[in-house]
Amino acid sequence: MAKYHDPVCGMSTDEDGKYIHYRHAGEDYYFCNPKCLEKFKAEPDYYQLPPEQRAPKPAAAAGAIYTCPMDPEVKQVGPGACPVCGMALEPLEFDPNAENPEYGFMLKRFIVAVTLALPLMLIAMRMELGLSFLDRLASPRFWQLAELVLATPVVLWCGLVFFERALTSLKTRAPTCSRSSAWA
Repeated sequence: MAKYHDPVCGMSTDEDGKYIHYRHAGEDYYFCNPKCLEKFKAEPDYYQLPPEQRAPKPAAAAGAIYTCPMDPEVKQVGPGACPVCGMALEPLEFDPNAENPEYGFMLKRFIVAVTLALPLMLIAMRMELGLSFLDRLASPRFWQLAELVLATPVVLWCGLVFFERALTSLKTRAPTCSRSSAWA
């Protein structure tokens, strides 16, 4: 059984007829659904490039409508946080090839958190990991302060977005953004 890859979304299709065949410029292409085929027809030169060579598209056009994934009734112009639950809003017209600003925002925080949490874990677990020689290099008070210095930005800066969204969720009494399941 031959496997084909949709050039738009990258999804695998197979020979069982669960694909849409399209011939363009003498080459055969296979798509998982009609929307991917429409996107390909609109920009065939873009989708003929390998994914790593495609220039990222802007997140959304200026003035694009964004909505909450948990509550489609929430709509606003431009990205932001849901006023009900605090989740990041997503564009109403989703494009899998568009750059996701939320991803970049969270990736930066994740990298900082991991960078600070790894030495924090080594310091906190030094006795269990056989690193007791570190106690001869500095006093226990020094290691406690080092843990505080490393943990503070992880909790307060890297985790700030989660605290803000949780607070919004508590204020609106809608933890899952479904107004029907708001706390009584």
